Formats: sequence, structure tokens, C-alpha cells
Amino acid sequence: MALSVDVMPNRSSPPAILLREAWREQKRIRRRTVANLSKMPPALDGGVTFPSLDAAVAIRRSRPHGHVAAVLGTVRSRGMVRILHRVPGRMRDLAVAAVVDPASKLATARALDPETASTSLGAVLGLGPVIGSEMLDMLDWLLERQPWIEMTFVAPRSGALGGRGGPGHHLANFPGKRRARCRACM
Repeated sequence: MALSVDVMPNRSSPPAILLREAWREQKRIRRRTVANLSKMPPALDGGVTFPSLDAAVAIRRSRPHGHVAAVLGTVRSRGMVRILHRVPGRMRDLAVAAVVDPASKLATARALDPETASTSLGAVLGLGPVIGSEMLDMLDWLLERQPWIEMTFVAPRSGALGGRGGPGHHLANFPGKRRARCRACM
């Protein structure tokens, strides 16, 4: 089944513009009129509404976004945002920004500020203006949370907090594979 726009000439009146549906029944092609587009505004009739895209839209600023979306998606899907803190907040978002785009404190503050932003990271996280002292406060906040973050990363691997074993614990029932894994790790 296919849709098409057909122009049907009339003798003494303007041509009829029809939206038609066509399909094949054995050897014949059948057509059915879906809508009469003759009375539609000229913009829908294929007329030019804007002389050019440059005249219609002025691009004032374009920020890269693809890498921001990719890294933030990975950070969120791996649960790192939740490891930093369960409750969403400005400090957590600043820490995520430092992970996504590592730079000095001042460079990170400038990159997140809406006036001087180099990427869409600040807008995606909804941070607004960022000053250098906030970056220092974020580092202090991370220092307070460091023991929790380290335990969260280490616990499943070391046997602490109910973990089952060290690296390769999932291969414990397969001695041959465990030996091969150990050789590969060396």
C-alpha cells in the first residue's frame, strides 16, 4: 500500500489536489482518495514559507552534547550517581561533572557556567552559575563521603559486607578456567 499526492486537472476550475492510497489486487492497481487537499493553505501545497533556513533561524551558540549524553548515561546506568549520594543535590551533580569532564577546579567551574560553558553538561545537570569556592566545597564533601564510596566499590570484590570472594570468585567451581584466568591476569 502506498500514499501519493495526485493533481487531477479540471476543465474550467483549478486542479484537484488529492491524497490517494494505492494497492495491488492481483493484476489491477486500485486507488482510493483519502483526502482532498485542494482547499489547504499554500504552505501545505508545497509553497515556500521561508526563503532560506538562514533567514528563519539564527544560531547564536552551539554546544557539544553527544559525549555528555554518552558519559552521563553510562555513569547513571552503572549506578555511580547513587554511589556518590542517594539524594540528588548540587554537590553530587558537581562531583559527577568532575568525573564526566575532568579539569582543574576553576576550569570546571567555567565549563559549567551558562555564560562560558564549553559543553551542555551544566545545562543537562541543571547547575546554573558555578563559582570556584563551590568546587572546593564539593571536594570537601567528597572527602567526607570517601570511606563510604571506597567501601561501596571494594565490598563486592573483597568479601567485606557479605561479598563472596575476590577477583574470579565466579569461576570457583571451574578449576581449569580459574587457573587459565590467573595466567591471563599475570
